[in-house]
Amino acid sequence: METLVAARVFKCLSEGIRLRLIRLLAQEELNGSELRQILDVPQSTLSRHLNVLKDEGFVQSRREGNHSFFHLDHQPRLNGTTDDLLRIIQDLTGDDPELAQDHAGLNQVLAERKRSVLEHFEAAGESWDDFQQQHADHLVKQRALSRLIPQDKVIVDVGCGSGYLLPELAGTQGSVIAIDNAPAQLDRARAKCRREGLDNVEFRHGELEALPLKDQEADAVFAHLSLHHTPSPELAVQEMSRILKPGATLVITDFLAHEESWLRDEHADLWLGFETQAVVQWLKTAGFENIRQEQHAYASSADGKHHEIANKLKLFILSGTRP
Repeated sequence: METLVAARVFKCLSEGIRLRLIRLLAQEELNGSELRQILDVPQSTLSRHLNVLKDEGFVQSRREGNHSFFHLDHQPRLNGTTDDLLRIIQDLTGDDPELAQDHAGLNQVLAERKRSVLEHFEAAGESWDDFQQQHADHLVKQRALSRLIPQDKVIVDVGCGSGYLLPELAGTQGSVIAIDNAPAQLDRARAKCRREGLDNVEFRHGELEALPLKDQEADAVFAHLSLHHTPSPELAVQEMSRILKPGATLVITDFLAHEESWLRDEHADLWLGFETQAVVQWLKTAGFENIRQEQHAYASSADGKHHEIANKLKLFILSGTRP
């Protein structure tokens, strides 16, 4: 690194709040409101320090609806020094009580993300099935399910909701483990399986970031419209990797990045879809190979408002295998 560049880097890191920001954003992508809550600073102060970190290539931002989200750039224009500096910062500040307080604040923010989703789905009932039927049509569902294929295997439906996919998954003649963090949704899914005579489905309560399965317990994992309700989607992908056997398949279906911010209020969405390249990178980091992707516009039969929405929201299907 050139001397002048190095001097600029160290000047950038000379403020304690910037070190705190770097450590927080190394753990989680956060929006401005969440950072203000954790750091307890005014908007003007936060913006000033974030702008310095962005100018020096440590932080990037993206716009999602009414929020700007910030994340650490691990390949900045500063000759790839971010990861090395992060390790130094962590070593030097590991015992700082202020950083321990930041960590507690981060955990509170992530807990609030989870709580908002849980409260919605505890009350949502069959309306979630209706929403999926209107906007994740039968063709997309079948295309996604075709990626699984395994017979007489253990298939996991993460974020199963009220059981929208369980009849198809149970029809593979394998055993299905259905997971959701909302007990009311699990009750609805159980009732659905009883009505349809499905006796090869086991229900487990749990979070996508801490799946209630042993290492390498599953032959296939299916995440259908669940990732955008997860506080830490990259961590959820790592968890899905953990529970898969070698050679097993992960299939993720979700929204492409969009601007329909009303979904935050009406359906407790934490993320307004995803850029597929970001999800592909999560899969690669988690060790997946043979990654395939496709995108679909809705072929929904819905009319009126739902038809208008269908023209704005699009889906992707991503799959990968564990080596």
